[in-house]
Amino acid sequence: MLFRSQIAVDGLNGANGLLKLRIDPTPQPPPPPNDAFTNRIEIAALPALVFGANTNASREPGELAFGPSASGSTVWWRWRAAANGPVAVSTAGAAFDTFIAVFTGSAATNLQPVAVASGFACCSQARVIFDAVGGRDYAIGVDGLNGQEGAITLNLNAAARPPNDRFVDRLHLAGSHAFTTANNADASADPDDPTPFSGLSRKSLWWDWTAPATARYSISLQGSSINAALAVYLGNSPGNLVLEEKAVGDACCSPARTALDAFANVRYFLFVDGINGSAGPISLSISNAPPPVNDNFSLRSPLVEIGRAHV
Repeated sequence: MLFRSQIAVDGLNGANGLLKLRIDPTPQPPPPPNDAFTNRIEIAALPALVFGANTNASREPGELAFGPSASGSTVWWRWRAAANGPVAVSTAGAAFDTFIAVFTGSAATNLQPVAVASGFACCSQARVIFDAVGGRDYAIGVDGLNGQEGAITLNLNAAARPPNDRFVDRLHLAGSHAFTTANNADASADPDDPTPFSGLSRKSLWWDWTAPATARYSISLQGSSINAALAVYLGNSPGNLVLEEKAVGDACCSPARTALDAFANVRYFLFVDGINGSAGPISLSISNAPPPVNDNFSLRSPLVEIGRAHV
């Protein structure tokens, strides 16, 4: 594209005379070879580790933005699944904050999203997991966040879903005191999963638990390494769950915790997910938590004066 510019020159302190003006054009580095969707680079097989860059890349007309803060400097790869199964794609090792998006489709203007995620170079690079279909072609795009560009490391690996990734595959907890650990890094979202909070990572895990007695119980994510949300439901399938309690928290100081007034022999469903992309080790505990002695107004505790200051 050509641009016409105007350049003004004047003498300093009234000086005048012969003027020479020289313009040295600085050539722009060429865009990456896989800047255009039609030039996406093929990834042959898993596992795969490929390198590239999105410096001076651009977004094609009609190309989907990967997110509201995407740079519009996309580069593309192509991978054909050899068999059915979960696949993880990440930019671990990239030098800047990135978006990953996986699509199906034959042109940049008719892509169907499969999975998308963003991440940060400092701590939690972008990572997605999706259920690949054998023989199907997938387009994998990488972009920067907020105008960022740079060197890209792209990792593709076969993934193993957690055993309780789906509501129908939930794990069972029992007793008035129960404790378990899990990791939702390779989990995914069931299309029918509830959304008790906005900003969920869409990497949910499920448990069920039958209350052994009518009592108040504490349900906590104390000890988890991620910022996470917890929800407790009644029902029998994702489509007809009724929310009983929910809580959200952070790993550093106030993990998610809620109190549940449970009824004997009633089965409850426990949902845990990360917040804002968080995924990793999770600790879940259930314990009998009797209410404080002054829980009822009639049992309120009197305040006793222990001293008075006089000025």
